[in-house]
Parts: sequence; structure tokens; C-alpha cells
Amino acid sequence: MLVNLGSGVLLSVMGAIAALLADRFRRRRRLGHLYALAGKARRIQIVVPSLNVSEFTPQGAQSVARVPTNIRVMPMAEGGAIAQLMSALHSIGKENIELVSQETYQNDADFTISIGGPSLNSASAGILRDGFPRFSIKYPEHIASYGTTTFSPEITSDGELREDYGFLACSRPRPDRYCIVVCGVWAAGTQMAVSALLAAERKSEITKRMIKRETFFAVVHGEVRGLVQEAVQTVEVRSVGA
Repeated sequence: MLVNLGSGVLLSVMGAIAALLADRFRRRRRLGHLYALAGKARRIQIVVPSLNVSEFTPQGAQSVARVPTNIRVMPMAEGGAIAQLMSALHSIGKENIELVSQETYQNDADFTISIGGPSLNSASAGILRDGFPRFSIKYPEHIASYGTTTFSPEITSDGELREDYGFLACSRPRPDRYCIVVCGVWAAGTQMAVSALLAAERKSEITKRMIKRETFFAVVHGEVRGLVQEAVQTVEVRSVGA
């Protein structure tokens, strides 16, 4: 009886291990392009954006409250984008991921993902300026352009955003480093770009270029319904300089 019990426990443990390994294999297969960049990286950093809010007036209060310097205030959609990225990296076995501010960012990590555009993230601004000089976002109009192509999301007469564009600016500043700037015309576009990045199929242009660690620029478009992004799709992938 003890032998049978021991055999049953052993089989259960072996089954659980097999299921765990199979699940990890499926996730690595699905996120192969991300694993190709992050799998052997010794240091991974995500640069978080900030609205640089130092104080605010709480609802119902008559005076302002100070915001601690290490509390980052950012659009909800960009916070969601960071959560999606962290979850994806954890799912492929990467646990030691550094969240760094734009003030403490250093360009010495093996793999860097910078969240948010130039208005919220000076690290993104620097990477885009150096590697993607044909790309810009005009503020406060919130109109993006790449060369002669412009991206101007629709806003209704009552001030509601109905669509947005997201961008993936992927570069290899040195042979041993890779950077991705993820941003949008508005914050919804940032989350759209992350969704497109994580959902990229194995034979997609994004996946093929990332696995080869190429420098390229991708444009994502989606619809916005309230706080939800819908119908997100990659509409263009171009080589830098094209």
C-alpha cells in the first residue's frame, strides 16, 4: 500500500512538472520574439513615464497635498501597459526586472523598454532623437509624424478620444543592447502598442525583425471606446530611414 501511495505521489509530481514545463514552452513559443531579446539579458529595465505632478487637491479638500518624489503619476493606460509587459516577462521566466525613472535611466542595460512619449519620458525623448530623427510628436496639438506621414487621432466635438496611434521604435545602439520605445499620440496608443507587441504572431514582420534584433519602426492603430482599446492592429512596419 505504501508503495502504491508513493508511486501515486511520484506520478502526480511528475505530471505537475510536465504540465509546468509544457506551459512554459507554450508561453516561450508564443512570446518567442520577446524571449529572443530578454532570455539571456542580464539586466532588463523598464523606464516609467511621469506627469511630474508634485501636488494635487484631494476631492472634498480645500488645500493641496504633496506627492512623494518616488510616487509616479501617469495616465492609466500607460500603467496598464507596464503591467502587461511585466506579466509577459515574468511568464518567460524573467523575474529581476528593474523599474526605473527617467531621472535614473542609464543606457547600459542589455534590454531597455521605455514607456511613454517625449512629453512624459525624457529617456524616450533621447532615444527617439538619436535613433529616429524623422519621428516627432507635436505638443500640445498631439499630432505625430514620421517623415511626411502624419498621425492625428480623431477627437469628438465633446472632447472624447475615438482612436489612437501607437508606436514601437526598436533599435540596437550597440551589438549587446536592444531598446524599444513604446509610445502613442495619447496614452491609449501606448497600451495599444504594447498589446500589438505581445500579440505579434510568429510569422509577423515585428516578430521576424525582433528575433534578428533589427532597428525598425512600427505603427499601431486602434479604436477607443470609453477606457477600452479595441480593434488594435499593426498597420505599418518600416526600416529606419525608409
